[in-house]
Amino acid sequence: MKKRTYIVFSAVALIAGGIFLIRFWNNSADVIQKKPKITTSVEKQQVSPRYVKQIHRIADPGLHWEERILAVRDLPYRLGDESVDRLFAFLGERPAQGEEDWYLVCNEILEILRKRNLSSEIYSERLVSLIESSEADPMIRDYAAQHLAQWLSGIDPAAMEVDRNRAKKTFERLVAEIIRPENSKLTVAGTGLSALTDAVLNGDSIIQAEKTNVSEVALEMFANESASTANRTSALQSAARLDVESLAEVCRQTAVNKSASPDLRLSSIAALGQVGSVEDIPFIQGFAQEETFKFAAAGAVKRLKKISQ
Repeated sequence: MKKRTYIVFSAVALIAGGIFLIRFWNNSADVIQKKPKITTSVEKQQVSPRYVKQIHRIADPGLHWEERILAVRDLPYRLGDESVDRLFAFLGERPAQGEEDWYLVCNEILEILRKRNLSSEIYSERLVSLIESSEADPMIRDYAAQHLAQWLSGIDPAAMEVDRNRAKKTFERLVAEIIRPENSKLTVAGTGLSALTDAVLNGDSIIQAEKTNVSEVALEMFANESASTANRTSALQSAARLDVESLAEVCRQTAVNKSASPDLRLSSIAALGQVGSVEDIPFIQGFAQEETFKFAAAGAVKRLKKISQ
């Protein structure tokens, strides 16, 4: 009886050991044969259903603008090609009549795209194309010029054109667009010039080297009588900020020119307070009794007195 029991237990042990070995072998084979899944670049660029829905929310005029902006801010840091294409396509559209919120959403998109570290080929080129497009909404062209100038300047190390040679070339393209005769009455010229002035004053040495070029553009735009008054005023303000040497005399002549626009005369008085000298104080005080110019004159005199102290 004991012998039979021993034989039975031995047989059970052998069977259990065999099962264990078979399972171990199968598991080992699975480990050896199993290959890691390689994600292709196409798969990486696919937009998840969640973000497809988000982009639809961004473009939905029926949603409150705050909800749409939150959807923009919630976009992933790494944007796939399809997402970028959809966002730029949205920027290239025209808003429905009365849809003022659209501009707020577009400005937020431009801000997010600038901070997502897109490649130069995508961000710089796509924005320049948007600015150059006569089909794009004029205000979006203005926004794009401001964001592109900041991107090119190098002001923000976390959101800038890292290829500084490309930055210089793109800067030159933006200047060329600003001085196009077709844009002389469009706000993109004045807004773009103001943005480039910011870039020159605050950017790195590559962009600061463009100061003379931007100064000349400012003087030419101000002298262009076919340009809009708003653009000429912006040009005068930019020239004053750039401390253009010959501007003081231009301001004096414009201030006394009664055939010039009151806005230009007022801006000239104000600018003289930046680029003039204490010798200009009596000249400026001559406008103190005129209702249109008295506040600009008072401000200009105050600045010149402060400079002389």
